Amino acid sequence: MAILLTIVLTFFGAAACYHRHAYERLVRGAGNVPPNAADSRAACEALGGMVIWGAKLVAATWYQSITEFPALFVGA
Repeated sequence: MAILLTIVLTFFGAAACYHRHAYERLVRGAGNVPPNAADSRAACEALGGMVIWGAKLVAATWYQSITEFPALFVGA
């Protein structure tokens, strides 16, 4: 139940950020990074690693169900 409540609170937080236009600040901030910045390559590699390892985690846990809620799957 704690996991589901955390997810619900995340949705409320996302709605509040959308309402306050906080997502626009992230987009504008990303556009201000110079294209030849040394840290941009490291950031792209970290993001790519998160995507790859995240996809592997989803694939590994796709059919595992939550004990308290057997109809919900971890990876889905």
